[in-house]
Amino acid sequence: MTYLEELREIVLADRKISANEVTLIEKFLVANKKLDLTDIKFLVELMKAADEICPEFDEILFPCVRSVILEDGEISREESVLLMEMLCSGDSIRQSERNLIDGLFQQTRAVAPEFSRLYEAVFG
Repeated sequence: MTYLEELREIVLADRKISANEVTLIEKFLVANKKLDLTDIKFLVELMKAADEICPEFDEILFPCVRSVILEDGEISREESVLLMEMLCSGDSIRQSERNLIDGLFQQTRAVAPEFSRLYEAVFG
């Protein structure tokens, strides 16, 4: 079992992401390495699988998403799909998620057509 699988089991044991579990995520994922798209997918999967998410999770998720996606200044099709999955994980799109999408749109040089459609759906 990989450390990500172990981390997933620990965090989602009660289907809630608490502040204590965010500390674990930071310790074992965020703080130890340069994140990539696989790590962001993992975080989004956690978010989708949880029934409850504490505000502290957003405080680590959004900067990580922003950092990885903006690394090359472009938003690819794969990154757009991941963002769409993130937005569709809850009952509605939260203001913090809207702010993330708008910030990404404003800070990129080029976006895939999928991201343009996503942006239009959120803000259209």
